[in-house]
Amino acid sequence: MLRGWGMVLAAPAALAGAIVLAMVLAVTASVALRAATGADIHGIVEWTEIGLYLSAVLAAPWLLFHGKHIRADLLAPALPRPFARIVEAAADLVGLAVSVVLLWQSWDVMLDAIASGAMIRRTVSFPEWWLSVPLLPCFALLSAEFARRLFSATRADDTRSVA
Repeated sequence: MLRGWGMVLAAPAALAGAIVLAMVLAVTASVALRAATGADIHGIVEWTEIGLYLSAVLAAPWLLFHGKHIRADLLAPALPRPFARIVEAAADLVGLAVSVVLLWQSWDVMLDAIASGAMIRRTVSFPEWWLSVPLLPCFALLSAEFARRLFSATRADDTRSVA
Protein backbone atom coordinates (compact mmCIF):
# COMPACT_ATOMS: atom_id res chain seq x y z
CA MET A 1 0.00 0.00 0.00
CA LEU A 2 2.81 2.40 0.87
CA ARG A 3 4.45 1.74 -2.48
CA GLY A 4 1.22 2.64 -4.29
CA TRP A 5 0.93 5.84 -2.26
CA GLY A 6 4.51 6.69 -3.19
CA MET A 7 3.65 6.24 -6.86
CA VAL A 8 0.65 8.55 -6.50
CA LEU A 9 2.98 11.20 -5.07
CA ALA A 10 5.65 10.51 -7.70
CA ALA A 11 3.35 11.49 -10.58
CA PRO A 12 3.14 15.21 -9.76
CA ALA A 13 6.84 15.17 -8.83
CA ALA A 14 7.69 13.76 -12.27
CA LEU A 15 5.61 16.53 -13.81
CA ALA A 16 7.60 19.03 -11.71
CA GLY A 17 10.82 17.59 -13.11
CA ALA A 18 9.49 17.86 -16.65
CA ILE A 19 8.57 21.50 -15.99
CA VAL A 20 12.09 22.25 -14.76
CA LEU A 21 13.53 20.60 -17.86
CA ALA A 22 11.19 22.62 -20.08
CA MET A 23 12.25 25.83 -18.32
CA VAL A 24 15.94 25.03 -18.82
CA LEU A 25 15.39 24.31 -22.51
CA ALA A 26 13.20 27.38 -23.03
CA VAL A 27 15.61 29.78 -21.32
CA THR A 28 18.53 28.26 -23.23
CA ALA A 29 16.63 28.64 -26.51
CA SER A 30 15.70 32.22 -25.64
CA VAL A 31 19.32 33.14 -24.88
CA ALA A 32 20.54 31.46 -28.08
CA LEU A 33 17.82 33.16 -30.12
CA ARG A 34 18.66 36.54 -28.61
CA ALA A 35 22.37 36.03 -29.31
CA ALA A 36 21.75 34.94 -32.90
CA THR A 37 18.95 37.26 -33.98
CA GLY A 38 18.32 39.80 -31.23
CA ALA A 39 14.78 38.44 -30.87
CA ASP A 40 13.42 36.90 -27.71
CA ILE A 41 10.83 34.26 -26.82
CA HIS A 42 7.71 36.20 -25.85
CA GLY A 43 6.86 35.86 -22.15
CA ILE A 44 9.80 33.65 -21.20
CA VAL A 45 10.31 35.41 -17.86
CA GLU A 46 6.66 35.01 -16.85
CA TRP A 47 6.50 31.39 -18.03
CA THR A 48 9.66 30.64 -16.05
CA GLU A 49 8.20 32.26 -12.92
CA ILE A 50 5.06 30.16 -13.29
CA GLY A 51 7.18 27.06 -13.91
CA LEU A 52 9.17 27.64 -10.71
CA TYR A 53 5.93 27.98 -8.77
CA LEU A 54 4.45 24.85 -10.33
CA SER A 55 7.57 22.76 -9.82
CA ALA A 56 7.72 23.67 -6.13
CA VAL A 57 4.01 23.00 -5.58
CA LEU A 58 3.94 19.72 -7.50
CA ALA A 59 7.08 18.27 -5.89
CA ALA A 60 6.23 19.13 -2.26
CA PRO A 61 4.12 16.05 -1.37
CA TRP A 62 6.68 13.63 -2.85
CA LEU A 63 9.52 15.37 -1.02
CA LEU A 64 7.63 15.12 2.27
CA PHE A 65 6.97 11.41 1.64
CA HIS A 66 10.68 10.77 1.19
CA GLY A 67 11.74 12.96 4.11
CA LYS A 68 13.50 15.42 1.78
CA HIS A 69 11.41 18.42 2.76
CA ILE A 70 12.87 21.40 4.58
CA ARG A 71 12.92 20.77 8.29
CA ALA A 72 14.79 22.16 11.27
CA ASP A 73 15.99 19.37 13.53
CA LEU A 74 17.21 21.43 16.43
CA LEU A 75 15.25 19.95 19.30
CA ALA A 76 14.31 16.36 18.41
CA PRO A 77 17.86 14.93 18.04
CA ALA A 78 18.80 16.19 21.52
CA LEU A 79 15.80 14.54 23.19
CA PRO A 80 15.40 10.94 24.33
CA ARG A 81 13.60 8.84 21.70
CA PRO A 82 10.12 8.87 23.33
CA PHE A 83 10.15 12.67 23.63
CA ALA A 84 11.59 13.07 20.14
CA ARG A 85 8.67 11.06 18.76
CA ILE A 86 6.25 13.40 20.57
CA VAL A 87 7.98 16.42 18.99
CA GLU A 88 7.84 14.75 15.57
CA ALA A 89 4.15 13.92 16.00
CA ALA A 90 3.45 17.52 17.05
CA ALA A 91 5.26 18.78 13.95
CA ASP A 92 3.17 16.45 11.78
CA LEU A 93 0.00 17.65 13.48
CA VAL A 94 0.93 21.28 12.80
CA GLY A 95 1.80 20.37 9.19
CA LEU A 96 -1.55 18.63 8.80
CA ALA A 97 -3.46 21.59 10.25
CA VAL A 98 -1.62 24.12 8.07
CA SER A 99 -2.12 21.99 4.95
CA VAL A 100 -5.86 21.64 5.59
CA VAL A 101 -6.23 25.39 6.20
CA LEU A 102 -4.26 26.20 3.03
CA LEU A 103 -6.32 23.69 1.04
CA TRP A 104 -9.53 25.34 2.19
CA GLN A 105 -8.13 28.85 1.63
CA SER A 106 -6.88 27.92 -1.86
CA TRP A 107 -10.34 26.64 -2.75
CA ASP A 108 -11.91 29.86 -1.46
CA VAL A 109 -9.42 32.07 -3.34
CA MET A 110 -9.99 30.09 -6.54
CA LEU A 111 -13.77 30.47 -6.28
CA ASP A 112 -13.42 34.21 -5.64
CA ALA A 113 -11.12 34.59 -8.65
CA ILE A 114 -13.56 32.67 -10.85
CA ALA A 115 -16.51 34.75 -9.62
CA SER A 116 -14.71 38.06 -10.15
CA GLY A 117 -13.23 37.09 -13.51
CA ALA A 118 -9.82 38.31 -12.32
CA MET A 119 -7.04 38.10 -14.88
CA ILE A 120 -3.25 38.07 -14.64
CA ARG A 121 -2.12 40.67 -17.16
CA ARG A 122 1.58 40.94 -17.85
CA THR A 123 3.42 39.82 -20.95
CA VAL A 124 1.08 36.85 -20.99
CA SER A 125 -2.54 36.99 -19.80
CA PHE A 126 -4.65 34.24 -18.27
CA PRO A 127 -7.37 33.84 -15.62
CA GLU A 128 -6.05 34.28 -12.08
CA TRP A 129 -7.80 31.15 -10.83
CA TRP A 130 -5.51 29.00 -12.97
CA LEU A 131 -2.75 29.62 -10.42
CA SER A 132 -4.92 28.22 -7.61
CA VAL A 133 -5.72 24.93 -9.33
CA PRO A 134 -2.37 23.20 -8.58
CA LEU A 135 -2.63 24.19 -4.92
CA LEU A 136 -5.72 22.04 -4.41
CA PRO A 137 -4.15 18.64 -5.14
CA CYS A 138 -0.88 19.76 -3.55
CA PHE A 139 -2.43 20.62 -0.20
CA ALA A 140 -4.77 17.61 -0.37
CA LEU A 141 -1.77 15.32 -0.89
CA LEU A 142 0.27 17.13 1.78
CA SER A 143 -2.64 16.78 4.21
CA ALA A 144 -2.91 13.07 3.47
CA GLU A 145 0.84 12.57 3.83
CA PHE A 146 1.02 14.46 7.14
CA ALA A 147 -1.92 12.36 8.38
CA ARG A 148 -0.14 9.17 7.25
CA ARG A 149 3.03 10.24 9.03
CA LEU A 150 1.10 11.19 12.14
CA PHE A 151 -0.75 7.89 12.40
CA SER A 152 1.86 5.59 10.90
CA ALA A 153 3.32 2.91 13.13
CA THR A 154 6.12 2.19 10.65
CA ARG A 155 8.23 5.30 10.84
CA ALA A 156 11.94 5.35 10.09
CA ASP A 157 14.03 6.53 13.02
CA ASP A 158 15.36 9.85 11.73
CA THR A 159 13.41 11.15 8.75
CA ARG A 160 10.35 8.92 8.97
CA SER A 161 10.60 8.57 5.25
CA VAL A 162 10.06 5.47 3.23
CA ALA A 163 13.15 5.98 1.12
